[in-house]
Amino acid sequence: MKGRAMKPSVPMSRTIRTMYLEFGELALRMERIENALGYPLRSAPPVVSAGIADVLRECEPRVEAACGYVLLQPGRTRMGERSIEVEGVSLSTGGTIAACLRGVDRLAVFVATAGWKFHEWFERLSREPDPLRYVIADAVGSEIAERAAEIVEETLRTDAALLGMQVTSRYSPGYCGWPLSDQRLLFSLLPPVFCGVTLTETVFMVPEKSVSGVIGIGERVERKVYDCGSCPDVLCDRRWKRPGAP
Repeated sequence: MKGRAMKPSVPMSRTIRTMYLEFGELALRMERIENALGYPLRSAPPVVSAGIADVLRECEPRVEAACGYVLLQPGRTRMGERSIEVEGVSLSTGGTIAACLRGVDRLAVFVATAGWKFHEWFERLSREPDPLRYVIADAVGSEIAERAAEIVEETLRTDAALLGMQVTSRYSPGYCGWPLSDQRLLFSLLPPVFCGVTLTETVFMVPEKSVSGVIGIGERVERKVYDCGSCPDVLCDRRWKRPGAP
């Protein structure tokens, strides 16, 4: 995989790692994209399945996926009931995420993106008179960013295991009660334009198809499944995935 070499860390107590992914490394699965469009396993109409295949072929040369993480300084993480303070930055994660991260020794901030070429192509599609193609491209772009985020999580899990540690699940602003407005604080812990991603004045990421968040590592932490039953956000995309989703 390209870009897997460890980068010099600044300061020395941080670890910074970035990866640049080939399209094939994303291993995109048709059934996951169909599910994101609202179709349970093997239930999408042929026109939708064919449209997904066409969009995947068309976007392949336009995907420049990148992902990476910054493993923050040890001993600089303080846990509250509804927040986390790390390197002097207080993140208002809410009680659900704070509880899931309790006991971490270090925190990693991550970013994953489909890249700028996909972003520009997707913007052009929004001006074309083909709504189905645009909706499919929207789902494909989200899946590319999600797969890149999964890859950075898997990489961190491997890296943590070499230190005798485990990782938590990943958590992002905008989910589980963590306000999206904290995105700016989260990005203050990253190098400028990390993985090519920046924030707008309204704290949305550009390129649009990008994911950011945190992952905890420690000797006594565990990776928990998302507890949607305890979350009040009924519109969350992790909740509405239908039965049969891969």
